[in-house]
Amino acid sequence: MPSTKKHPTGDHDGGYCRPPKAHQWKKGQSGNPKGRIAAQPLDILASLGRALKRAVPISVDGTSTKMSLMDAMTQRLVLDAAKGVPSARRELLKMLDFVEALENRTKVINARLVFDEEENRMMQVAQENRKLLAEKEALEAELAAQPKQVSASSRSEP
Repeated sequence: MPSTKKHPTGDHDGGYCRPPKAHQWKKGQSGNPKGRIAAQPLDILASLGRALKRAVPISVDGTSTKMSLMDAMTQRLVLDAAKGVPSARRELLKMLDFVEALENRTKVINARLVFDEEENRMMQVAQENRKLLAEKEALEAELAAQPKQVSASSRSEP
């Protein structure tokens, strides 16, 4: 099947597929001099944190009080779980498991910190031992290089 793409014809400077020289890109010139607009990062966690810390008016036992949205949601979840709402119980148990996992993770991190500190101290002690051994060998070599002095009492006089 023959190509349907049109090709420029003739020797003239402008026309189809031949923009005038004045409108063509110069050598080294960018087609987008300002560059691409940088995308703004979505900070969802910070936004969620701000939303959950916002104080909202809540009615508790007929009296209006202000508390954070996080506290209000937590209280509602606990009350619903106590009333026997299955989904609330399930979510509360998931949260408790998550909190327990975080506490165990903290213990592991603390144990690692202690282990790392012990390992660093052992490496320092080993380095000090190597330094002292090198000094001892240098002193022994220095003593061996000195000529032995013969005491007067050990000389035999004729």
